Amino acid sequence: MYKNILVFIDCSKKGSFENVMPAANDLASNNSAVLNVMTVVPDFGSSMVAQFFADDFDEKAAIKKVMQDLKSFIDKNVDNSIKTRPIVATGKARNAILKCAKDVAADLIMLSPSREAEKFDWGVGATTSDVVRHSEISVLVVR
Repeated sequence: MYKNILVFIDCSKKGSFENVMPAANDLASNNSAVLNVMTVVPDFGSSMVAQFFADDFDEKAAIKKVMQDLKSFIDKNVDNSIKTRPIVATGKARNAILKCAKDVAADLIMLSPSREAEKFDWGVGATTSDVVRHSEISVLVVR
């Protein structure tokens, strides 16, 4: 059914992956699918973001560290029999998820609703809502 699944997670927020990763493992395993596990870091070139970092901040080193963390996350949370691809994107999460889905030719996007949104009974957060609304492929929101 699905052959190329994109899973969005935030390694630093357990709520972004504690439910979605078991479901992603099951779908990928049952369909012999590739699991593209992605996370997004802010665009360090943006003036809103740049003001919070020192002038000598090394963006490339930061992205390299995030990639290492993502690979470690995959080692701990994805079954070894599943083919995976770690992806670190920059920018706004909703834009990066939709672009990445096209770039890797994903046939399913999986993500969690925002824990903040669930706490306030909003259902899903802004990023999840935008991805569901604008995606050209199926989106599975795992609660």
